[in-house]
Amino acid sequence: MGRMFRTSQFFAPAQRNELQGQLVCYARAVVRLEWPVMGDAERSPVVDRWRLDLEDTIRSLDLRTERQRAGFRQLLLERDIRSDTRRQRLEEADPVVSPPVWFILGLGGFFTAAFVLLFTDRREAFLVQGAMMGVVAGMVAASLVLVWFLDHPYEGHSGSIEPTEMERTIANMEHERPGFTPPCTATGGPRAS
Repeated sequence: MGRMFRTSQFFAPAQRNELQGQLVCYARAVVRLEWPVMGDAERSPVVDRWRLDLEDTIRSLDLRTERQRAGFRQLLLERDIRSDTRRQRLEEADPVVSPPVWFILGLGGFFTAAFVLLFTDRREAFLVQGAMMGVVAGMVAASLVLVWFLDHPYEGHSGSIEPTEMERTIANMEHERPGFTPPCTATGGPRAS
C-alpha cells in the first residue's frame, strides 16, 4: 500500500490525488471494517468497492511520458502484491480444520484420557492416579485449544493477528500528505455527498 501511494506521484496531480485518496480509504476500510469481520470468515463490501475503484483509476491513468509508463508498470506490480496479500489474509481467516477433523481430534483426546484411566493401579495412592489423569487430560485439552486458536487467527483475542502493519502504513501515508483529505471517513466508508 505504501509503495503504491509513493508510486502514484508519477502521475498528474488530479490522478495522483484520486489514487492516493482511494489507497488511504482502502487501508482504513481494511483496518476498521474488514478486520473485525474476518473472525467470522467474512469480507467487507466497502473494501471490495475501494478495490474496484482503485482498478478503475489505474486503468484510466494518463500515460503520456516514459516516466508515467514506468510508474504504471510499477503500480501494476504493487497492485498484484496488494491483491495477493488480501487474498492470503482472507484465506487465513477461513477456518481450515473441518468438523470431521475436529471429531477425530476430540475422539483421540477422549481415548487418550480413557487409556490412562484403563491402566489405573488400585494399589497406588488416589492422589498419584488423579495427578496422572489430570496431566494427561490437561495436555489433551490444551492441545485442542491450541489447534482451535491457530485455526481462528483473526478472532480479536489476545495473541490474534492484528492490523498493526496496515495501521502503520496508514499513518505513513497521512504523514507524507499532511492536510490531504481522502474521499472517506476515518473508518474507510465513503463520505456522504
